[in-house]
Amino acid sequence: MVRIVAFVIAVLGCGTCAFGTQILSQGDLLCFYLPDGTGPLLKFTLGYGDPANTIGDAVWFSGPGSYDMSSDPDFAGFLVRATDGISDNTRISLSDMFGKSIIGPVPETLVFGSNPDLTGLPVTGAIVNVLEIDPYLSGLRVVMRWDFTGVPEPSMVFLSGAGWALVWVRSARKGSRGQAL
Repeated sequence: MVRIVAFVIAVLGCGTCAFGTQILSQGDLLCFYLPDGTGPLLKFTLGYGDPANTIGDAVWFSGPGSYDMSSDPDFAGFLVRATDGISDNTRISLSDMFGKSIIGPVPETLVFGSNPDLTGLPVTGAIVNVLEIDPYLSGLRVVMRWDFTGVPEPSMVFLSGAGWALVWVRSARKGSRGQAL
């Protein structure tokens, strides 16, 4: 019994450390075509049409990579709208440093990967993952995906730890049944 209690404490203790910031919601792959776009610097914005709820205004990128939008000054305003429980269209723009741009509506379900939006998730961050930037016709093709991060609630850590403890106890009992005393 002491071994079981020690194991449960170890799982919960390590689980708390291992359950730091995680991806809570991952959007679908999105492909954009920027006619006559040349780069080398590009910018994505994501919002709802109002500068107070649009993120990405100050982040320029020149190639594939992950770009954190969590420190954007309008991130709190964005989250208010992104967690309102109403399935809206987001407004995504892609522009190059020479002013070529496209702006279009994209359903929240595609951007967030959840329906109707991010309601109920303890979101604390947003990351745009630019996967590809390729010349296409007379412009650029950009493939990207949004990840929304946060720290799961402590109850999730407990439930996960309890599940692992149950698996371990059941496997320990099965292993001791066939042993001679």
